[in-house]
Amino acid sequence: YKALENYRAAMAIARSLPPTDATDAANIAQRRELSDMHYKIAGVLDQQGELDNAMVSYQASLVIKQDLAQAHTENATLQRELSELQNKIGDVHAAKDNPAKALESCRASHAIAENLTEGDSDNIEHRRNLSLSHRKIGNALVMQNDPAKAMESYKASMTIAEVLVQAYPD
Repeated sequence: YKALENYRAAMAIARSLPPTDATDAANIAQRRELSDMHYKIAGVLDQQGELDNAMVSYQASLVIKQDLAQAHTENATLQRELSELQNKIGDVHAAKDNPAKALESCRASHAIAENLTEGDSDNIEHRRNLSLSHRKIGNALVMQNDPAKAMESYKASMTIAEVLVQAYPD
């Protein structure tokens, strides 16, 4: 519970900072920090089994992160963070037994991961995230009773993972 208290205190501080110009680097950093605090709070709530509250925090993080990612499409880090956030939201939907919403979030994550990989095919992290997104789509498809499509996603995930393991054995 201490972590949750600390994250909430940090978020209160981030919210209290005076606003700056929306294009100002300090503003971008403040908004990113606020999104990260929502994300961390959601993670703690998720671990505690408070899925509804976790979803509220993940969604708050998503609103900020989407805005930043749309304003800075060239920023691969923001795009990757948005993809990872969509995956987390998909995980919560899956835990709440909502496979349609889980699949929607996983596909949103996948689209970003695909774009990042296409833009930088040598980036190991992008390729790993793409493999992960295939796997999570497969998980959601299993929940929807679609084993054939799930198998396609799992095979795509495994193909990427095998290439990465061979190229980077350590």
